[in-house]
Amino acid sequence: MKAIKAALLGTVYAVPVVVALSTTAKAQTSVQVIQYQNAQTTGATGLRGDNMTASYNFTGGTGGLLYRLSTGTFYPLPQATANGSNYPGAISGQPYGPTFGELGGILKVTGTFIPAAGQPDSSYTFDSAAAPGQQYTTINVPGAANTIAHSQFGNLVVGNFNTTTPAGSAFIFNGATNTFSTYTKPGAVSTSAYGVWGNAIAGGYTDPGPGGLGHAYILNQTTGVYTQYDAPGATVATHFEGISAGGRAGEYNLVANSLDVGGGLHTWAVHVDSTGVATWTEVTVPGGTNPTGNSVYADKVIGIVTFGGTVKAYIATVAGFYNPVTNSGTLIANTTGATAISATNGDDVLNTGTVVASAPASTGIASGTFGVIDNRGTVVASGTGSTAVQINGTLGSFINTGVVAATSGAVALGTGPTASSPTIVNYGTIDGQVMVGGGQFTRFQNSGWMGISAVGSGVTHAVSGVYAQTSGGILALRVGPTTSDSLQVNGAARLNGTALANFQPGTLGTSYTLLSATGGYTGTFSTLATQNLPGFLSASLSYGANNVTLNLTSGFANTSGLGGDQISVGRALDSTFNAGGGLSAMPALFNLPSSQIPAALSQLSGDSASLSQTAAFAAGAQFTNLMSGRSATRRAEELAQAPCTAKAEANTCEPPSNWAVWANGFAGTQWLNADSVTGAPASQASVAGGAFGADYRLAPNALVGLAVGLSDNTYWMPTNNATGRATGTHVGLYGAYDWSGFYLNGAIAYSRFDGNATRVVTGIGTTETERSSGVSSQIAGRVEFGRPFNVSEVTGGQVAVTPFVALQPAQLWTPGLTETSSAQSGGSGVFGLTYQPQATTSLPSFLGAQVDAQTEISGRPLTAWVRASWVHEFLTARSVTAGFQVLPGTSFTVDGARAASDAARIDMGVKYMLGSQTSLFANGNVELSGRGQALAGTVGLRFTW
Repeated sequence: MKAIKAALLGTVYAVPVVVALSTTAKAQTSVQVIQYQNAQTTGATGLRGDNMTASYNFTGGTGGLLYRLSTGTFYPLPQATANGSNYPGAISGQPYGPTFGELGGILKVTGTFIPAAGQPDSSYTFDSAAAPGQQYTTINVPGAANTIAHSQFGNLVVGNFNTTTPAGSAFIFNGATNTFSTYTKPGAVSTSAYGVWGNAIAGGYTDPGPGGLGHAYILNQTTGVYTQYDAPGATVATHFEGISAGGRAGEYNLVANSLDVGGGLHTWAVHVDSTGVATWTEVTVPGGTNPTGNSVYADKVIGIVTFGGTVKAYIATVAGFYNPVTNSGTLIANTTGATAISATNGDDVLNTGTVVASAPASTGIASGTFGVIDNRGTVVASGTGSTAVQINGTLGSFINTGVVAATSGAVALGTGPTASSPTIVNYGTIDGQVMVGGGQFTRFQNSGWMGISAVGSGVTHAVSGVYAQTSGGILALRVGPTTSDSLQVNGAARLNGTALANFQPGTLGTSYTLLSATGGYTGTFSTLATQNLPGFLSASLSYGANNVTLNLTSGFANTSGLGGDQISVGRALDSTFNAGGGLSAMPALFNLPSSQIPAALSQLSGDSASLSQTAAFAAGAQFTNLMSGRSATRRAEELAQAPCTAKAEANTCEPPSNWAVWANGFAGTQWLNADSVTGAPASQASVAGGAFGADYRLAPNALVGLAVGLSDNTYWMPTNNATGRATGTHVGLYGAYDWSGFYLNGAIAYSRFDGNATRVVTGIGTTETERSSGVSSQIAGRVEFGRPFNVSEVTGGQVAVTPFVALQPAQLWTPGLTETSSAQSGGSGVFGLTYQPQATTSLPSFLGAQVDAQTEISGRPLTAWVRASWVHEFLTARSVTAGFQVLPGTSFTVDGARAASDAARIDMGVKYMLGSQTSLFANGNVELSGRGQALAGTVGLRFTW
């Protein structure tokens, strides 16, 4: 038993001893018995808050354990070792005196270890918050035969040591200065120190002489006064094993062991009031024998007890033993400068209710020196300059499993001007600004949620000493358009757990400093979590020497389901943002969910501009085909007259004419399906117009002609709310040449298109209308080569088949255009584009055959024809290159309304002679492909002379 060990230990204090009074013992409440796995011996050695140090026996030694009361879980302490001692390089280890916090956080523990067989006890401190490689400190008293550390408070460790004599002395180790002081109570042959709290040390001493009695004591380090205590009925020895706060200023709770003359061993929970009067409550364990006490905190006493041949640990809860300042209701500080709960030095506070600091400069709960604030309820600061929880004085502690919150302009957790070396452990929620000072020995462990949930950003949390975040901790920082919340540590940071970035409405930049530590940091956040992150952004953390930075990367182009046009626009936006230019000119982009990005990029692309090319090529092709068709029609007519001449029926046949004039009206519509490659939505283009011309036969086998025309071209892309219109002016030449049964037709045309376009951008912030206009030019031509074959004659007519091949190139020049942008809400828009000048080429080829047939109706010739061809477009691109006006330097190319690479085309026509020199004709065609369909037709009148 620790209290009756031999080796009680000497002094620097030469002051009187005060003998304290005792009162009647109170009843014990409950006991919990604990065993580590199947260990034959499990001992409970130290207690502070949720932490209980323990040990177990294994073959060859003792191993250290940490037991968490809240979870009922054992952990190796300080760390797991292969031999089970749980102290590196030792054959045996036994921890004592824990602090608040946990492994990986700010937990400190002291204890003993045996380096090797036959060697004496050495002592150590272990500090989880220290830098790796600096967490272990050996604390052997110089010149001592052994050193046994028992307890710690702040930077002080107390324990016992022996020199060459059996009598022992006590030591105090100051971890801040790495210095020792030793003492023996005046007149005692030996003195031990087993507990320390605030400025009080507890232990025992032995009177001189044979059969000297043992007494418990409390030493006031400030005054040097010893107060002697003896347990009720103890005539042999009493010894204090541990000490902690009793709840109020000047009060202490202790655990003691005593021995009576009959050899009876007793364990006591002892409450000492502010006058020094002790109340003794005997601790018993039902079914167990020889219980001894080892440590105490709040209303709990721990120790060991025997059950048969097995030694187990126990935790006893003592009713009325601990008397902190308590609140379970609602308290409001509603007067300027008031404090709802003001703890004096040494007071502990337990809050399970609600405390509100609503007045300016008010405080919810304020602590004093050595005081512990245990918040399990809610503390709120809502007044200007108010503080929810304020830690004052030396070595104050704050343990939070509830909620601490503050509105803007108030502080959730802070320290006063007298604060020195506070300890903070957060398992709950701290929602508001944190301003914790107190110097290099401040310890702040975040194992809960810490940040600000209100809208806004730019608040700096400040922590001195060491900030340690465990795996369960969440540091929540808001990220806004120009700045973010941050944590500044005036000392060192130990990182783990989650960094949570909560993005606020508005535009965002590329990087934000979330944490800075003047003394550097160790570890990293294991997880980066985000809230309200715009769908196109991804977030990552980078770690510098003293800073942790949040980096944002634009990834519009990485959105799933995009086509080429959308990817092109996305890459332009990504490039601008990631180069540091930002997208502040387009704030609405930051409100887009991922599901809306594809449609948004399609609208922003301006790919409807490519439809103007499609419409222009269609109009130019209609006009060129008219001219080329005119050559073929006249050739067919004259071929039809050849048999008549050959049969010498000149009296019924009309001689070929040299001149002919004609007039045509034409129209056509093209539907383009949505393009899965480019991402362009479905669209439609139409053309209507008219032309007239004249041709002249230069020779029996040669023809030339001239034509002019007008067209009206329209197009629209419904999904993107885009429309356009252009007026076309056309002029061209055509001709035909026959030889040896073959023919060659050709046509060339120039077209001018005066166009305008409108697109409406919706669903991306304020609706905008973008308008543009410009003049484009086109050169188009057609060359066709074929040979007709008369395959049969029928009554009153004949049938001919003509295989042919054709090439119909066109070149379109579109000018550079700048859209005018107007927002529906007024003012200019932000999504207007500037288009670069563009030269686009179309090169379709035709391979097919035409069937001509002729008969008569009412004695007048009726000619009909049909041709089928395979059309292959060598150059399908209808691209435009553009950039956003508000984002200088952006450039992207979209290929929206691509042409079909392969299509089937059917042309048909009919002509009826109205008179010897006049005919009426009509033509139509349909083109079918995977890209869509096209229909076109012409009607006309021809006159020859």
